[in-house]
Amino acid sequence: MTDSQTDPAPQFTLTLDAFGTVTATASAVRHRADSIAYTVHGHRLQGVFTLRPISPADPLEALTRDIGAVIVSYGLADDRAPQRWAHRPEVNGTSLIGSNTVLLTQIPDLQAEQALHPLREANNFYGHDRAPAGARAKTTAVVAGLLADFLAREDLPELQRAVCAHAATDAIYRAYGRIETLDKRIRTAQTQRRAVLEELAALQRLAHGEQPTAENGG
Repeated sequence: MTDSQTDPAPQFTLTLDAFGTVTATASAVRHRADSIAYTVHGHRLQGVFTLRPISPADPLEALTRDIGAVIVSYGLADDRAPQRWAHRPEVNGTSLIGSNTVLLTQIPDLQAEQALHPLREANNFYGHDRAPAGARAKTTAVVAGLLADFLAREDLPELQRAVCAHAATDAIYRAYGRIETLDKRIRTAQTQRRAVLEELAALQRLAHGEQPTAENGG
């Protein structure tokens, strides 16, 4: 199920106080280099939640500060469309789909912040709609417990570095694009500079009493 670990992962317990102290077991393993896949089992609750730090716009700056947000994906997230992710969670009979971004400032009270908007597949134009209220609330309680474990992990800095390394690859292509744009501007400026120098030379000859020619501005 994961890229880097096949041994059984140690389990821990999630206590969902909002649902009458319902308990659920969860296990966490590394998924790829930048994510943790949590397998959760409980009453009317099963599936995988994948958590990873958000990809930064500036990977160099991101290495010097704390994680600002976490991507919560419903299923074993990979490069395929979310509908095709394996082990998508089922909560109260609803199969979840997609991802949500959770800011660290929202974590202390996810229910009040309404940071999570889990979706379910639907036969409409978009292919999905909002999950029922009960499933959303239970999902939020589960994710709150997973986030507490995720942010306390010893390997969190490694996950952040992996995310930044991936973001750096994309940033390299953008940097080459900026260089190409600057090179075009430089070539244009050099052409304009040569034209101004030619005009300057013609003006200097005229100022010294020389007769301008067609080639030098006359």
